[in-house]
Amino acid sequence: MPHIDESTRLILIPAGKTDWADQRRVQGDMDLPLNEEGITQAQQWSSELAGSGISVLYCGTTGPTRETAERIGKALKLKPKHDEELDEVNLGLWQGMRVEEIQQKHPSVFKLWMHRPEQVEPPSGESLGTGRDRVERAIERIVQKNRPKSVGIVLGRISFALVIAHREGGQPGRVWEILKQSFGWKELPLDLMQ
Repeated sequence: MPHIDESTRLILIPAGKTDWADQRRVQGDMDLPLNEEGITQAQQWSSELAGSGISVLYCGTTGPTRETAERIGKALKLKPKHDEELDEVNLGLWQGMRVEEIQQKHPSVFKLWMHRPEQVEPPSGESLGTGRDRVERAIERIVQKNRPKSVGIVLGRISFALVIAHREGGQPGRVWEILKQSFGWKELPLDLMQ
């Protein structure tokens, strides 16, 4: 494992909500604006992170992560750095579909997606395992590049939950449990760097 300075901190921040999240539509890496709740979330997290010591802020290149990072960056007086390796998982042809539609049209695949999500690759998309690995590599690269700074990274909601579940050693299906919980930013111990 590469050396990490003691003062280096990693703070992961989920993207704020969109209308598709409220409609239970699969969002994936679609370029959507935050809804009112998402804007409120970004404002709340901005206030909470004001004294966090974040000195560099990264995000993906699509709407929800970019807009969340811009709002937080404005409050912290930081210009977010965009990195496409941090983009949300591409869920291909499922993007835009309601979760219930996928469950009805593809019951066995949906069941596997709920219990072993990293093994399912939506048509014309990437598996959650592939997306998680891509995001994890980007996080490690960003932390190493910026040590000993405190790094804030805004991730899509699924990527955020995937990274948390993976780093905390949870079962892959735990990602859905994390997504159902009330969302907020999370500081991750760097000894959990994979």
